[in-house]
Amino acid sequence: MHSAPDQYEQLRRALRNKRKELHLTQEALAEILGTSPTHMSRIERGQAVPGRDLLIRWCKTLDVSLDHTLLPETSGLDPRVLRLFQDVQRLEQSKQDRICHLLELLLRSENIF
Repeated sequence: MHSAPDQYEQLRRALRNKRKELHLTQEALAEILGTSPTHMSRIERGQAVPGRDLLIRWCKTLDVSLDHTLLPETSGLDPRVLRLFQDVQRLEQSKQDRICHLLELLLRSENIF
């Protein structure tokens, strides 16, 4: 399992690489995310840690998953399950609730738990 600093370093690197891949400057991304370019620069250099809300907006904006960096236990999941999980996460809450309910019913009917 990765240590917390290693996990954060992986995430910082993934976010920086994705920003560059999309040809976004730190300034442009900071404006999109509603933060300062200085703060973005400090985060990318490892001199600051983003708050939870900023981190979530940042990952959603760049379409970077937290799963493999902050939740390494998901790396052992069947890729189909992980992809479905990520697709469900993108849905509005009421649809997520319905899908969870259906899965619970299905798993109970199969005596899985």
